[in-house]
Amino acid sequence: MGYRTWPHIVLIDVEGAENARFRYRLLGSHIVDTLGRNVTGRYIDEVQDPDDYDVFVEGFRQAIRLRRPIRSTGNAIFVNKAWVTYESVILPLSPDGHLVNMLLVPAVFVGTQEPGGQR
Repeated sequence: MGYRTWPHIVLIDVEGAENARFRYRLLGSHIVDTLGRNVTGRYIDEVQDPDDYDVFVEGFRQAIRLRRPIRSTGNAIFVNKAWVTYESVILPLSPDGHLVNMLLVPAVFVGTQEPGGQR
């Protein structure tokens, strides 16, 4: 992975198998700058709106269950930035080829202009 990739990387710790809990291990600078918050070290259930949590982590759960990459696209409504779109792939990582204990999520956000044309 080249140095230009690192700003687009998210690493997520997966704690537990059934009903896993997710913690942000690393957020690249592109992610932090675009979303306007750095939640490195925080659990996703602590920072995500409870009403949107299950939808937000569904791709994570699917990647863990299937043990294969999952493509994810959409709008950044999870941080109240519906005008920002993203594309990512959720890559499950495992120390033994079975138990997924981390997710590698390269992501690109576009349309980072504020509504009404303000930056």
